Amino acid sequence: RRQLHETAIHRVDAELASGPVSEVPVDQAVDGIDELLTGFLPRRSSRLRPDTPRTIAVHAEDADAAWLVRAGPDGATTERVRADGDVVVRAPAADLYLLVWNRRDLAGIDVSGDASLLDLWRSNVQVRWS
Repeated sequence: RRQLHETAIHRVDAELASGPVSEVPVDQAVDGIDELLTGFLPRRSSRLRPDTPRTIAVHAEDADAAWLVRAGPDGATTERVRADGDVVVRAPAADLYLLVWNRRDLAGIDVSGDASLLDLWRSNVQVRWS
């Protein structure tokens, strides 16, 4: 799993540098979102720590997949559930995959609620190996 997504994100990075990005298959995108939200985000090293508790709902429009991220001063947790949040992000899984891995912007993404949470995401969520 880890190697699949690491390779996919490296491919996306290379494509971003040279032209259009190839579509990520829905099942791969759903798994990659899940890996980031349930595997990396809850780690103690995660920097997604807003001063007051906040929620980010992520809904894949083309799959039966949704997550609710709860983030606060003590860190973040993720539940696999379709729910409302302080911000709700809806898009096809491939677009969400690139968004949560910080490889695309919000153009064409359905965002409702407090979009400033996505700025917090963009500046604080990165996968680090050390």
